Amino acid sequence: KEKQEAEELIDLSGLSSQAKGDIVEDRIKELLLLHGQGLLNVYKPAVDTEGIDLIVVKNGQFHPIFIQSKGRYTLHNDKSMILRVKVKTFNAHPNYYVVGAFFDPKELELADRIFLIPSKEIVKKAGTVNSKYGEWYNIVASLDPNSKNKWADYLIDKTKLAEKLIEKFTEIEEYIK
Repeated sequence: KEKQEAEELIDLSGLSSQAKGDIVEDRIKELLLLHGQGLLNVYKPAVDTEGIDLIVVKNGQFHPIFIQSKGRYTLHNDKSMILRVKVKTFNAHPNYYVVGAFFDPKELELADRIFLIPSKEIVKKAGTVNSKYGEWYNIVASLDPNSKNKWADYLIDKTKLAEKLIEKFTEIEEYIK
């Protein structure tokens, strides 16, 4: 009964797309800081002109990982996220990832599973769609952990995001040596 009352009280329709995006970015930043246990720092660019929402660094390392955050507040067919990334401003790079997260408006929290997709995989695997705003990479990714969708390999538990990035930093350290 309390949950039903909370659902009736909270209406997110008045929030702008920018506000919703900022909420998801902040939640991702919090996950990285909390689960990174002091090993990771997260910075936010002053302007978002290159599709980079967060810059993550590992303490003592000067090779950042760049993240484009894609938050959704609704699901396609109640199970899939549709993520769109602008082709014109998207530059695939080994240190560049897209994090796709569903923000559940009923729970006021990110879903337990999120996507951590290398930018190079988006260029390889995503289809494209056109709109009046230009060409976009189109990713339709199922949040079902049993899905065989081409994006299933990138679906992770949100509490593992920091761990996965720390693994990426370890790989970067090996390449740089």
